Amino acid sequence: MPAFRRAAAWFIDFALLIAAAFLHQWVCLALLGRALGKGLTGLRVTPRTPGRAALGAAVTTAADVAVYAAACVLLIEGHVVPSVLVWAVAVALFLGNALPALSPARRSLADRVAGTAVTGPGPDRPDLGLSRPGAMPPVRTS
Repeated sequence: MPAFRRAAAWFIDFALLIAAAFLHQWVCLALLGRALGKGLTGLRVTPRTPGRAALGAAVTTAADVAVYAAACVLLIEGHVVPSVLVWAVAVALFLGNALPALSPARRSLADRVAGTAVTGPGPDRPDLGLSRPGAMPPVRTS
């Protein structure tokens, strides 16, 4: 198979992966206010505006999947140095998106760009049963 056709096939495969990741993020955020991972931990994303959900999903997909996919295509095609450089950018984007979530505001880069906030389950937002906040009893430390 010619190199161009092989690269095009890899590009299409990774484009489908990126599209699936974006659709998962967007649909879950727009309809449920959380994706699977947030559902497992009982967290929500507010406000649930479809346009804002698409923007947050785009940032999350780019930081978590798209740039890594580009690095993989480059590596598969034998472009090792550009692949390593793109991979380094992917790691920086991932950390830039994830690390701000550890701040007291608990907002990732995607949350900041989309104008959303992460909140826990509350009386007006019942838990879907995916998380079990009372699963671990309090531990006595004294």
